Amino acid sequence: MIKIERKFWPLLMLAGILTLYLLLPTKNYFWDGVDFAQHIEGATKLDASLLHPNHLFYNAFGYLIYRATHALGLSWRAIEALQIANSVLSILAAYIFFLIVKRSLKSPYLSYVLTLLFSLSATWWKYSTDADSYIPSVLFIILSFYFVLPDKPARPFLVALLHSASMMFHQMAVFFFPVLVVGIYLQTREEAERRRLIKVIEYCAAAFIITLTTFYFSFHLQTGSYDFQRFFQWTTSLSPEPGHSFSVWGNLVYTVNGHVKLFTSGRILYLKNSLSFTTIALVSVLLILTAMLVWKLARHFGELKLFFSTLFQKDERFKLLRTLCAVWIITFLVFQYFFVPQHTFYRLFYLPAILLLIGTYLAQFDSAQAHTHRRYRAALLVTIIAISNLTFYIWPLSKVENFPPLEMALKLQDAWKPGTVVYFASRNSDNSLARYFNPSVIWIETDRERMESELQRKQGRDAWMETSLIELYQSTSEGRHWLETHTIERPEYELVNDKYKLQFFQLRPDVPF
Repeated sequence: MIKIERKFWPLLMLAGILTLYLLLPTKNYFWDGVDFAQHIEGATKLDASLLHPNHLFYNAFGYLIYRATHALGLSWRAIEALQIANSVLSILAAYIFFLIVKRSLKSPYLSYVLTLLFSLSATWWKYSTDADSYIPSVLFIILSFYFVLPDKPARPFLVALLHSASMMFHQMAVFFFPVLVVGIYLQTREEAERRRLIKVIEYCAAAFIITLTTFYFSFHLQTGSYDFQRFFQWTTSLSPEPGHSFSVWGNLVYTVNGHVKLFTSGRILYLKNSLSFTTIALVSVLLILTAMLVWKLARHFGELKLFFSTLFQKDERFKLLRTLCAVWIITFLVFQYFFVPQHTFYRLFYLPAILLLIGTYLAQFDSAQAHTHRRYRAALLVTIIAISNLTFYIWPLSKVENFPPLEMALKLQDAWKPGTVVYFASRNSDNSLARYFNPSVIWIETDRERMESELQRKQGRDAWMETSLIELYQSTSEGRHWLETHTIERPEYELVNDKYKLQFFQLRPDVPF
């Protein structure tokens, strides 16, 4: 039997997680990821067109990865390159998180358990196999946190550089600022007050200068302007996604639901397209492990009561770490309560803090136990969560049939020959998906007047209309009549239900315009 040295166990664990990621890349693509890939493939060189204020360098990073894969002879699409890159970056984030837990909690067991929960929690797992800017941004957040752990020497300039890097992948990282300020202040607790404040100011000044200079230079490269008012508007521009309304109860429901989905998600209905011997085996194992956990909890119910009693006990070992985690969680939690609380993926920015905080209480419980025999209930719970996510969420989402817009986009490849023109009125996530997976099709954003004028000049071309333009015509009786006489409705290329509205009408080549 091959004996593996203990120092290689973390690498073996991370290699196993990476294998899972690479074997099951999501097909339920994040809407921004498709746009990222489209921009990357459309770019002819590394230039300012790849810059975006919300995720400044992500497209440029993706462009370099995409071009590198082609230089190596790999014919990956940009979205595939981004997915693989995110999987690798996710593993790096997991490794840094493992080191933080090991250093802070002094428990190898909890280091493995919490790292597995971090890596295989539903939302992190899903976005680790997708094309998005959250994974690299959180990676730099975790790395900067590693250097503000209470038992490490203060390194304000390094922390500022790492924090700035996280903001350049996603602006949400700006809310990590209070954590680093408190972290550096606590690191210098043995020094004079004046010296402590100087260290904090050094970090603040360095982070401000690095970030502001980079964003301002990027703004100038893209716009050619030096105007500070325009720069401020450019930097603070928001995604057009809805969700800026406020409801005390509604936002609370979103917040609670979001934290559940952060750890475990999925739908039993997904299995209708994935039912197989493997699925049945996974569900059977899941039921057996759940029964085992319930049995363990019931058999040692006194220890469960002890765990809850330790939640209210102070432990000086974790006082500073809990302070940092509290600042981390509260800062992001308060922000997201008022701003798009329905977006669970934003909660990835403070997922490590939640797990670290939980870890401190598990470590405290371990110290309070009278027995020396470990029950492995935490490991069992994490295994149940991981298998549940795999069965009802990750595996189903790796199949095209469980993402109808993608299935439709691929189906359209049979209807549209190269050079086909598709007219549309506005961009949205669904037509972006159809556009990306039909790269030989010409997409023209237009309105009714311009489209009809062009059709008169180019009679007989193979042309179609997309939902956004169809709806403009359907809004008037005259437009509806025009559609009846000039288009062919294609039910086989429609996806209309309570979740999606994706339609494509073929323009009649034999009717004069």
